[in-house]
Amino acid sequence: LLIASFLIPEIDEWNPVIDSDSDAWGSWEGEGYRIELKQDSTFTMKEGTESKSGNWRRMDYNLYLSSEDSPERYMRFVEEAGDLLLLPKPQYGEPFQPGPITKKR
Repeated sequence: LLIASFLIPEIDEWNPVIDSDSDAWGSWEGEGYRIELKQDSTFTMKEGTESKSGNWRRMDYNLYLSSEDSPERYMRFVEEAGDLLLLPKPQYGEPFQPGPITKKR
């Protein structure tokens, strides 16, 4: 378990308070993902070699991406050491494995 604490980031807050959508705007990158959340509520996402685009909406710390060619996708904002992070594939029932993590660039 001690080794895991070095390999897996410590999530300080799983339900962070996000005051405005402007906190979400920008590029989020990490672990094979690049997600651009634009001010006009559109997004572009690259996951490995696959690219998608569409619209996004935020409800509290939850992020939803929708596009014409795929079902709505759920992501989650969390906080670590005061920094907002975006989990593109949040893992349920896995407290030590938040899944891939992206940071705002």
